[in-house]
Amino acid sequence: MLRSAVQFEGPILMEMPHKVFPVEVQPRVLVVTPVGDAVAFKDCDVKWELTMILNQLERLPVHHVMIDFSAANYFGSVVIGSMVRLSSLVKGRGGKAAMCGASEDMQVVLDAMNLNQMWSQFQDRNEAVRWLNS
Repeated sequence: MLRSAVQFEGPILMEMPHKVFPVEVQPRVLVVTPVGDAVAFKDCDVKWELTMILNQLERLPVHHVMIDFSAANYFGSVVIGSMVRLSSLVKGRGGKAAMCGASEDMQVVLDAMNLNQMWSQFQDRNEAVRWLNS
């Protein structure tokens, strides 16, 4: 089980166990890096982690979300749906959503699902975070 400390300009705000969706908080931006497709995990782990992130999002000083798809070549509908839900919440509150690191295969999937407009797309994480904070 991966453990990642979520920090915001100083002390650790919370420590969350992550199998599916490691998170990192940068100033104003929640970075989520799915580590693989949901078939590799228990359904309850996927749902629990998403619920935990959504609940914490209300308490964190973030306005935007960035999805980093670089950890795997392909993500299925459960993981993509989870990222859509997270992004929709942030956008509904007036924030922005961006993504980076999607493989060519993943780009094809996103296009087929008509999700190419869900996220502004960037080559790397730093470029995406800069845009989100602009």
